[in-house]
Amino acid sequence: MDHYEEKVSSLLLKLGRLSTQLSDLEADVDFLNEPMDLIREVMHLEMCVLYKVTNAVDGLLLLEILNVYDPNNRCEGMVKGQKTCLSQTDTPREFINEVKAFQAKGASTVFVPGKGCDIAGFIPNPGEPQKGFLLACDQLTDLNEMLDYEVAAFQLICNMLSTALVKEHFEFLANYDELTGLLNKRAIKRVFNEMIERHRGREANFFSILVMIDIDHFKQVNDTYGHIQGDIILEEFAGILKESVRTMFDSVGRYGGEEFLLILPSLDKDTVFVVIDRIRNQVEHHAFTKVNKKGSVIENDALHITASFGVLSITTFGENDTVSSLISRADEALYQSKENGRNKITVC
Repeated sequence: MDHYEEKVSSLLLKLGRLSTQLSDLEADVDFLNEPMDLIREVMHLEMCVLYKVTNAVDGLLLLEILNVYDPNNRCEGMVKGQKTCLSQTDTPREFINEVKAFQAKGASTVFVPGKGCDIAGFIPNPGEPQKGFLLACDQLTDLNEMLDYEVAAFQLICNMLSTALVKEHFEFLANYDELTGLLNKRAIKRVFNEMIERHRGREANFFSILVMIDIDHFKQVNDTYGHIQGDIILEEFAGILKESVRTMFDSVGRYGGEEFLLILPSLDKDTVFVVIDRIRNQVEHHAFTKVNKKGSVIENDALHITASFGVLSITTFGENDTVSSLISRADEALYQSKENGRNKITVC
């Protein structure tokens, strides 16, 4: 067996072990961080950057760094949590492989001397071709370009990770909004429907509350400051909502775009407006992180936004009450809040 065959054989054995180890991992939000050590060992990598692809819109690729392995500080300034906005048509040379891997939905090894990574691979989210993860790596080698079998192995690793996501991560994606971590539209409607069926026809001595919330002038935020800024607003807004509700009782979901839905069961009648106004006030006075269009945080600066609220108080669920009809009534109250100048609460 010659030297080339030995390398191929050794790599195949390592891939087999990697496949076994990946099958035992549980896929959660931080799922891809753990396999990085295994991948670096298999591929003899000296640098790895794991990106989350948060969106691809208007010819732009929006990335967030989830993890960096860079003991020799080759990626100066790249840190966990940093957001980057790349043009897919006028790509900086140091990011050419990341963009081409995303566009090809696979591995890219365009060699640009002195610039960027040796190889990048795209790992798509199930059912969301414009979102997923990018793995950008450099090898421990003096060669200028990666060998064919190494590229094939890297592509196979990306396929393994994609399969693991499909297998273990699908339930999360089916129930939660990936950007905010809140229940998605389908899940929050299911929770509300279960509450309706559980309490239908019962008179209650408390109010159950349904709240429709809309971020005011959100399109203007995107148009003025860019989509990375818009995503940050949505993430931080969702955090305010999660911190404002009772963990064991209430439910909060992203209904779509910049709209959110709160379900607050067993809330005392006299407490309704106080609770919602506290949330409204927190949003109004929160200093939202401000970034430039490349995703870098602008120090000593912040954005301020407001939100409008439509509140439906429910004492009993009648025979004709459905998820859609009740949400429609809360939405009408939200519309009144916007008509009355926004940053308002309308209770019906």
